Amino acid sequence: MKKSLLVVLEFLLLTSCTRNWPSQTVMPLPPPGVTYVTATIANLVETDTPIVSTTPLLSFESATLVAPTSTVVAIQPPVLATDRLVVTVIPPLLGSIKYGVHVLDPVSSSGLAASLGTSLVKIQVRWSQIQQCGFEPDWGVIGFQIDAIKAAGLEVVMSVVTTPPCLNSANKENFPPDDPQQYANFVGQLASMYHPYAIEVWNEENLDREWGVPDPANYIALLAATRHAIKENSPTTMVIAGALAPTWHNPPAHWDDLVFWQEFGQLGGYQLADCVGVHVNSLSFPPSYSLTNPYGGFDHHSWYFVDTVLGSVSATGLPACITEFGVATPGSVGSVPGGFGWAQNTSLEQQAEWLVEGIRLAERYGNIKMMIFWNLDFSPACGGCVDEKSPFSLLDKNGNPLPAYWAIKQALGR
Repeated sequence: MKKSLLVVLEFLLLTSCTRNWPSQTVMPLPPPGVTYVTATIANLVETDTPIVSTTPLLSFESATLVAPTSTVVAIQPPVLATDRLVVTVIPPLLGSIKYGVHVLDPVSSSGLAASLGTSLVKIQVRWSQIQQCGFEPDWGVIGFQIDAIKAAGLEVVMSVVTTPPCLNSANKENFPPDDPQQYANFVGQLASMYHPYAIEVWNEENLDREWGVPDPANYIALLAATRHAIKENSPTTMVIAGALAPTWHNPPAHWDDLVFWQEFGQLGGYQLADCVGVHVNSLSFPPSYSLTNPYGGFDHHSWYFVDTVLGSVSATGLPACITEFGVATPGSVGSVPGGFGWAQNTSLEQQAEWLVEGIRLAERYGNIKMMIFWNLDFSPACGGCVDEKSPFSLLDKNGNPLPAYWAIKQALGR
């Protein structure tokens, strides 16, 4: 009979637990009908059956659970506060997470995306480019792109951003429309025509350059209208709450991503999405480091894979869809842009190693649905230019795969 490792959990009062959140961050209120329990690994034993705790549930925070290297801890959330917490241990098999890659030019690059071993291609759909003020949408370019993706046997993830400037009082495309239903109507058309695997509703709405004046309540209004439009036109399409930029708190210019998500959760936003989008794109050391095992003087969650991903899960009560996972390196383009000094010393070999390490970490948790690598082809698309996108590319300026491409391909078993 197969044996599995069993994690015996010691349950602690939430008020007695300590976690290295940023100083301005507070734990979110739980969704209605859900209670939280903070758990620590107390012992490991071998058993043929899962453990069922009879300890009353006080709180639940999956982000504090760290599985042993060879196992995954799966939590079955309680329905009522009187329910028991069931903890089982599952082998970390590939297949529980859908993998994809962000592509700029699907017509040229979908074949390489398929060869990488991923099943998804993510593209950004800019509403302001498809629909000019006073005109109907022009679906020509996006139609060619989606045809190329599907011809390669892949499914589409869309990140839908920007606004025709005439639809908001600021007259700026990086502001949302004054009427959220206008964005929802556009996205509903996309869902009806193309039935993508998933739609990410906006991008990095915690930054002023992406949203105008960041505000969780305003974002929830947009998400609510858009979710209804998506599900009405394509019921199986996943709705992703738009991933935030990992950063610290400095409103109104930008919100700390976890602070934003906590307010989002408290306002009921968790009811409007199938998963929370997460970006991990500012690594300057391996993903296995965390605030509980910090690197040098890096004392904010935004530098860390685990703290950013699981912090977002904990704050929202939603599983994670990592819609950008990238490691920047000057190795492919010769240098990094201003503000990217943290990536200056990252080698091509480290880029490959850290991306694979991120895959292995993600497979240990039962609350990650998707991982999109950032990115495939931005470097060759701009001829090896030095901008904020090309240092992450898996292809060099000539379109040849870099070590990270081959490492991911091997890690995914392709």
